[in-house]
Amino acid sequence: MIKSYIYYIAFIILVGCLSDGAVEKAYDEKFYVKDNSNDGENRGYITYISTVDTNRKLIKYFWPNGKVQLIAYYYKGYKDGSWRVFMDDGGLISETRYSNDKRDGETKSYHPNGKLATIEHYHEGNPVDTWYYYDSLGNLTKTENYK
Repeated sequence: MIKSYIYYIAFIILVGCLSDGAVEKAYDEKFYVKDNSNDGENRGYITYISTVDTNRKLIKYFWPNGKVQLIAYYYKGYKDGSWRVFMDDGGLISETRYSNDKRDGETKSYHPNGKLATIEHYHEGNPVDTWYYYDSLGNLTKTENYK
């Protein structure tokens, strides 16, 4: 009886640990494997499937020079997680968070010199909070407030 109880407790702890780590693993590229079932590589992109949840996909689009153009996460076909867009030289253009196909959270865009251009906030696709705009030297030039 005690042995069964110990196994039960160990099982509960193990399941708890797995579910806690699943959230972090959902957006960690090392927990994705290449999906060889499509020919996206010939069209400039590679699809990866999550080893934690097969409903999650990561797609990387590439410039003709081989540099990454876009890193995009999907959940059940909807935009979900961080989307990062890059210039053909590898410089970051923007970072956007999505949830259920809508912008949700902070979006940042950058000038070609790498300096921050804007900080925007969204909730369920709608603009919220204070937005910040910067010139190419990094100086704050404007703010807008959304309710």
